[in-house]
Amino acid sequence: MSESAPGTMDTVTKQDIYIKASPEAVYDAIATGEAVNVWFTRHSRWEDRADSPMVWGWEDWGPDHVTSNVPGRVITADRPHRFAFVWGETQPSTVEISIEPAGAGSVVRVRQHGYEDSAEGRDLLVSCSAGWGQAMTMLKYFLEHGIIYETLGSGSDA
Repeated sequence: MSESAPGTMDTVTKQDIYIKASPEAVYDAIATGEAVNVWFTRHSRWEDRADSPMVWGWEDWGPDHVTSNVPGRVITADRPHRFAFVWGETQPSTVEISIEPAGAGSVVRVRQHGYEDSAEGRDLLVSCSAGWGQAMTMLKYFLEHGIIYETLGSGSDA
């Protein structure tokens, strides 16, 4: 990453996690919208190739039942090492995910940058910081244990 663009903060969201899965398995779980829909979103769409249009689609997500579609574009698809994209409509930012072999698994590093230097940009930075921590934990649970998120009210205990 170089210096921040005019009007953006130089702050970077960082999340690192060890996942007991091969780099190929990690990459395959994030490289297409269809794969991400299994463990995280519901209506995401993109392909494992640079310049693929992207939509992250959540439906009835979390305790607030959020439904949202966030557009973007894949900028790097280098299996199993790196996946990167630009996303956001009014405040686009760049997300870079690197995957490194480590012991019996992989270290996954998420970096997001390019937040607008505004109150909304700072709110987005905080939200994405928390969101990537949650997403990487969900990815870990999915790849290591087969556990997936279920919409509130979709299970028998609701």
